[in-house]
Amino acid sequence: VVPTAQEMAQHLLTQQLRCHQVVSLKGLTYLRRDAALRTAMKERINDWVDAGKLQTVQWHDGSVFYIQFGALDTRMPSTGKRLALLSPFDNAVIQRDRLRSLFGFDYQIECYLPEAKRRYGYFSLPLLYRGRFIGRMDCKAHRRRRELEIKSLHFETHDFNSNEVNQALDLALSSFKVFQGCDSVHGLR
Repeated sequence: VVPTAQEMAQHLLTQQLRCHQVVSLKGLTYLRRDAALRTAMKERINDWVDAGKLQTVQWHDGSVFYIQFGALDTRMPSTGKRLALLSPFDNAVIQRDRLRSLFGFDYQIECYLPEAKRRYGYFSLPLLYRGRFIGRMDCKAHRRRRELEIKSLHFETHDFNSNEVNQALDLALSSFKVFQGCDSVHGLR
């Protein structure tokens, strides 16, 4: 049975709030070119706002987001000092407009650009540290040699302790090289 546009809107809104906590109309209908779904989503959002389930938040850049009512009053979870190397297709970064608006992180997969126009590398991975995107790393796994090569490493301006960031990156790379089937890491470090 194919869900109606209203049922799909309900499902997407509930799912995205659970996953992201902060949603936008554009993000809720991301990659779905369906006018009926977009209309149903607008109606569902308006119903939830009117019922006091959602509140509207206008971000500093003018973007409009929705959160569950009272979410801003809850304590934020601890992010620890772990650094995560994210895939360009990770749910946290796949919606580039959302990423730019909420985190001030302008990210693009550059493998689709001519080499002369690349700034950060062919397939750079976003670096997430303590809830902030602090940089990107382009790397290549040389599987036959079992080596992970760091081709480029770029950091955004941040106020974190550089030694702690470097330690967190070293720890992340230790796990990442194993995940990639490599025994060593070399390159820019």
